[in-house]
Amino acid sequence: MIYSLSSSNFKQEDIDFYGNIFNIKLDMGFAVVVLLEKDGTDSDIFMGNVKVHENLMYLKEYIKSLKDCLASILLDRIIVYVPTVAYEDLYIIKNDSISFCEMILKEMKNIEIGVRIGIGRPYETAYFSKSYNEALFAIKTGSDAITHFDDIKLSDAEELDLNYDTAELVENIISNRIDGALINVNSIFQKLQFHYKDSNELVKSKVFSLLIEVMTKINTYCDVISVLEENLIIDILKTDEIDSLKGMFSKFISNVISKLHRNREKYYTGLIAKAVDYINENYDKEVKLYDVAQMLSISYHYFSKMFKEETKCNFVDYITRVRIEKAKEFLQDETISVKEVCFKVGYNDPNYFSRIFRKERHDSKIQKQSIKRRCCV
Repeated sequence: MIYSLSSSNFKQEDIDFYGNIFNIKLDMGFAVVVLLEKDGTDSDIFMGNVKVHENLMYLKEYIKSLKDCLASILLDRIIVYVPTVAYEDLYIIKNDSISFCEMILKEMKNIEIGVRIGIGRPYETAYFSKSYNEALFAIKTGSDAITHFDDIKLSDAEELDLNYDTAELVENIISNRIDGALINVNSIFQKLQFHYKDSNELVKSKVFSLLIEVMTKINTYCDVISVLEENLIIDILKTDEIDSLKGMFSKFISNVISKLHRNREKYYTGLIAKAVDYINENYDKEVKLYDVAQMLSISYHYFSKMFKEETKCNFVDYITRVRIEKAKEFLQDETISVKEVCFKVGYNDPNYFSRIFRKERHDSKIQKQSIKRRCCV
């Protein structure tokens, strides 16, 4: 749940659902991020250390024992959601949050675990990701072991809103527009470098948050986790080169689009199979392209394009082919008139049916003669 909250992809019904499960009121809250200090240890070695994992597990349980809250491990940090009362004084909330973090810091010092703690401001739960980003910003920017976002002096340039850019990026990914998506990535990195030109750490923090947000939003369309290279997140966290960071993020976006395209091809192949089954079962009725597309819940134009790609034949010609093949079967029974066959395969005009049949079955003299003879009866 914390993973989704921190990426701003949570709906009110989800919030209510988890509130009932954990028996915690989730109307409003703030984020606390507790980051383990590495002391110069290589990131790969640090993250693979069993002791580090044990420390994180202990820290998570200790935090939850202090007050009703939600806590989750994400790589080298604990993300904490601390619920608050909506009408409570913000000054009191801030002081309580600092006291809460001081207890965490004291316990970590007792067991000799180095941590840095960032605190975000309280927001309605649907906007928890903003508090999470503030807590990350506080850790990266603050000089103390505990830093509240409100205690950081921000210039106008340090506030960067990428909501529009992110929405456009996600739209291009979903629409399979790889060139547009990579243009978005380039634009985003230009803005990040301009606004955070003095701090690669802040750029990394923003990119990391963006990565989580994109993953969460796209995951409803395909399994994004399977696209992630094993060490991508760790590589993002440990790199110091912005160009390298941009390259990794661009590669991730390209891989997501490719995976999404493959999934969509499989999906539409299945839909065309359903359309073919429907035609085979209803060839004797009036079958229209628009109605079949509507039945499959896809657009008229896209269905027409996909149908032709899959069957190598346009929709009307395919129905004609099916009807003629069925007519051939019926015509084997000489007790059935051409007029009856005409109605049986979905045509209303025997003369039109005869012309279509002759056109489609031009290679069969026997059936031409059969049609001609039986039309004259």
